[in-house]
Amino acid sequence: MLTGFICCAMLVAQSKEARSQSSCQYNFTQATTLAQGVVASVPLSGASMILIKDGQTVYERYFGSFSDNRTVLIASSSKWLAGATLMALVDEGALSLDDPVSKYLQYFTGQKGTMTLRQMFSHTSGLPTDSALTDTGTGTGTDVPCLNDRATTLDGCARAIAQLDLIGPPGGQFSYGGTSMQVAGRVCEVVSGKSWEALFQEKIAGPLAMTGTTYGISRNPLVAGGVLSRLRDYANFLQMIQNEGVFNGKRILSREAVREMQKDQTFGVPIVYSPHTQYGNGEFRYGIGEWIDLKDAQGGSVQVSSQGAFGFSPWVDRQRNLLGIFMVQNSLQKVYETVSQIQQKVGEAIDACNVSLLVNRGSRSGTIQAGATIHLFADPSPPGQVFERWVGDTGVLADPTASHTTLVMPNRNIGLTATYKPAPAWNPIVEIINGVNVGYYVPPNPAGIVFRFHGSGGNFSSFFEKVEDRITANALVAAGYAVVSVDSFDRINRQWDNRNLPASNRDLQNVSAIIDSFIQRKLIRTTTPVFSLGISNGGAFSSWASFFLNFNGGAIYIASGRDPIYFNSAAVPYPSVVPTIWCRAQNDSVSDQADAVRAQDNFNELKRRGIPAKFLVNPAAPLYPDRFLRIAGLGVDDSNSIYQSIKNGGYLDGQDYLKANPGTSGVAGAIPAKYSNYSKEIIDQLIISYSEHQYFSDFDSQLIGFFDGIRHRGMASAGAASYRTESLAVESIVAGFGSGLAPGIFNAQGLPLPDTLGGTSVRIRDIAGTERAAPLFFASSNQINYQIPPLTVSGFALVAVNNQNVQQALQEALGRVLITAIAPAIFTADSSGQGIAAASILRIKASGEQVSEPVVRYDSAQNRFVGIPVDLGPQTDRVILTLYGTGIRFRTSSSNVRASVAGIDAEVLYAGVQNDFVGLDQINLVLPRTLAGKGECEVKITIDGMDANPVRLIVK
Repeated sequence: MLTGFICCAMLVAQSKEARSQSSCQYNFTQATTLAQGVVASVPLSGASMILIKDGQTVYERYFGSFSDNRTVLIASSSKWLAGATLMALVDEGALSLDDPVSKYLQYFTGQKGTMTLRQMFSHTSGLPTDSALTDTGTGTGTDVPCLNDRATTLDGCARAIAQLDLIGPPGGQFSYGGTSMQVAGRVCEVVSGKSWEALFQEKIAGPLAMTGTTYGISRNPLVAGGVLSRLRDYANFLQMIQNEGVFNGKRILSREAVREMQKDQTFGVPIVYSPHTQYGNGEFRYGIGEWIDLKDAQGGSVQVSSQGAFGFSPWVDRQRNLLGIFMVQNSLQKVYETVSQIQQKVGEAIDACNVSLLVNRGSRSGTIQAGATIHLFADPSPPGQVFERWVGDTGVLADPTASHTTLVMPNRNIGLTATYKPAPAWNPIVEIINGVNVGYYVPPNPAGIVFRFHGSGGNFSSFFEKVEDRITANALVAAGYAVVSVDSFDRINRQWDNRNLPASNRDLQNVSAIIDSFIQRKLIRTTTPVFSLGISNGGAFSSWASFFLNFNGGAIYIASGRDPIYFNSAAVPYPSVVPTIWCRAQNDSVSDQADAVRAQDNFNELKRRGIPAKFLVNPAAPLYPDRFLRIAGLGVDDSNSIYQSIKNGGYLDGQDYLKANPGTSGVAGAIPAKYSNYSKEIIDQLIISYSEHQYFSDFDSQLIGFFDGIRHRGMASAGAASYRTESLAVESIVAGFGSGLAPGIFNAQGLPLPDTLGGTSVRIRDIAGTERAAPLFFASSNQINYQIPPLTVSGFALVAVNNQNVQQALQEALGRVLITAIAPAIFTADSSGQGIAAASILRIKASGEQVSEPVVRYDSAQNRFVGIPVDLGPQTDRVILTLYGTGIRFRTSSSNVRASVAGIDAEVLYAGVQNDFVGLDQINLVLPRTLAGKGECEVKITIDGMDANPVRLIVK
């Protein structure tokens, strides 16, 4: 006997006593007995049943000849699938439930033409029921049997139905059947341009992995009853319904669509015919493709279903977060009562487990009862650790990685534990750079560097001293990020300049100088991803700085960002392509509703252009006794005392939410006098709980996840000769690496080089705001070779890859590079940037004769390139080595080009453009006679103080 169970509470090591403790195993013995009994008594060849609660399979069993791959005709259970297919088109805006049929099928005229899709999928259209189209000679039909005619088309059947008389006015009565759904199915075909089966597979069956579910090959499928399916397939569909449109993390239908399906769409009209009447349930109402078996006091659906004539019985119990299917292929009449009893016994087994919530190393708010929204708060991080995630029954959590998260309490016991990970001990270094105070900490090989910009009236030190700010700083450092906080240039108003352009903006200049300083001191590399995190006025500057300084991404807290950079505006050279996360406070009265609208508009604009963006709103949260533990110096008793004093003062409602803005409500007077030294920090925590204008750390996991997701996105570019990434020179040859860059392999066929290969293009946006197309040599799925366009301005630039053939938006493959005048690099024979140089020898004899000689050959036996020893010849020979490279041509002067071979200085004759190949440079140098007999030698080139990659040469 296979019965599922949920272990409702698992005890682990904990820092304080658990709030509740219990365990529970569901006992479905009575449901099993009922299933076995009906199989034996009917008798049935077999049956199967599955129960899934809170996303977990708690029961799955097969009886008789049935197995997990058994396919059955599910009859009217098809209606639920059909309703979902219709709602997928509603989600897309392709049609509306209230569209009249005549809008799409002009052969429905008069009163019949006014029938809406809503009415056709809720059996209130006024069309006759199935019997009118399936006459068997009993005199009850009209001899138009198109519903069962698989040789016709859905259009042909709809046309036949259009000839029938209505049995009532549209929207005037409920009469269950499949006729109207057949017509609605044809409407969906017209709107989508696809067959009903293709549409169903595309929108529902395919995304839900219902591999054994189909309407078959007929061009006139029975929309309301023609599906063949399997137990697990249909369970996937019900999980999507149970999760309000989401399956395996992917949204299939909108939440609104699923909720609309579960609303009573009959609006109280008389019930003329219902198959449930014969079983005493004639009062059941109908949604979109599904029955509403049970409603709550407010009229909301509690249990929904869609049984089929052959006994297939699926249901979703929303109150218990449970779905079930009892699968047979016989007759609904023979199993109806048993299915009702099974549903009852399953519910009783679920309810037998008392609901409890066990929270270890954390706090919770609210009343523990099924359906209640509960807030969870992890305990403050112990020394040397930071919060990592919740473990246990995390499937119920809104975000298991957030220290403050929520859950809707299921009707079962659950246990959750906050976990922590080691974090480095660190303190900021404080310096004055470019005339402003800077505090920073840079770990070895940082994952990125995050600039924090304070709000109005703030300063750099708050990032390292204020409670919430330090929590975020610790989380960033633990995730491998460097953190930097800097003062605004204006120290009177302490505000950032988010208006002026870089040439006259001291704040932008200061941030740029800090980056340059860190690079020069080798604290970071030129390829280290750079991010901004701004608060309030600093949030506006965050968008300004990340845009003008070509950052990898930005975060804007309690602010909207500067509007002009997101839209085409005279104030900026082009709209921003910087990935951005917005974190707002629900009750923010400073960054008010108008600012919230601007923030949403800016976010929507980035999303519209395919740029990664996220928009989060921190809701108000209940106060709880341990809230103030995060304030250094306060213990458990202190925090509880402060909480109780505020509660006793009448500042909290029955659910422990603050009744009014703590900044203006007088709640400060309720803080016990002995905690007056902590009053500012306490008020800050109250403001965060109320979700007013104050920085909060609640979204740290989302912030870091966002930065992690974009810091390596797009194409990584390196010099094509050396594969160095520190800088790329103007007009140099570059190799870009990524995935899905082009749909095949493409080579440039001639000059001038194209700016598109196989639909792929590369564009460079330089620090001056100019965007140029890059000439392309080669494009494939994993690599693009291109040239940095002429006239590109030195500084950090964005490299954007676009390929319409692989449906990749321009900004989806976006990289950040440092453009410099030179970045000397020498090609090698094996294209690795190391080893034997890709070079040639020119021997000039005393007679004036010139002879070219190779320095490398391919050894097929060794499967590699090997050097050919250079013979310097007699004293009268002059041997000139030509090296091929890139990133050399803009050297300041020939006197600043240095060369050595085996440590011996070599005379440089030329360093500049090689005219036969775009982007290629060359260096000609004289091999010193003293190299004779040296064997394998290292060749070093230095130009304007920058070293090229060393290469090798063999001298005889």
